[in-house]
Amino acid sequence: MATEKINGFCYVGWCGNKQEEWGHTYTLDNVECVGVTPAKVAVPVLAVHLSFTDDRQRELKLLLAAGLLGFLYDTTLVNAAVFSPLQHLVPRPFSPPWMVCIWMNFAATLNVSMVWLRGRYLLAAVFGAIGSPMAYYSGAKLGETQALISLNGMLVLAVGWGVMTPLLVWLARVCAVRAHMSQDVS
Repeated sequence: MATEKINGFCYVGWCGNKQEEWGHTYTLDNVECVGVTPAKVAVPVLAVHLSFTDDRQRELKLLLAAGLLGFLYDTTLVNAAVFSPLQHLVPRPFSPPWMVCIWMNFAATLNVSMVWLRGRYLLAAVFGAIGSPMAYYSGAKLGETQALISLNGMLVLAVGWGVMTPLLVWLARVCAVRAHMSQDVS
């Protein structure tokens, strides 16, 4: 829970106009975070996550698959003008790296705090269809996009995440099942 809060703060606290403010001080529950960027947080947090994982190779595959799916999905949405995130490091129409980090961080929760979704694909679809558009809209309200997402955009996000969340839950399950199968063999 703490790592999710720290990651969320650092993504949202840095993503937009704050990227070049390396020396700026942000606060999180009265704790100062100086020069925090998603890469500075995501890489070590995901490394710690992997260090506590039984099968690092399979979990890393899940994280990379989620990052790739997220990049492709968000790039498609940017191209379709569903939303327009502030760009850093890569030109439009590609999804920015900070959003890929969010996808990977979400995937890191699927075999841990979100394991309760495993095998509950309809619930995962509802969870994704409701929660994800709210997350995108919140990011827009915090200034991480060039404009607020329209109602039609929210509906597209709801349908898309209604598919993507169960897909990611299934991928996490496949990775977890194969990890247990390979441990049983040895």
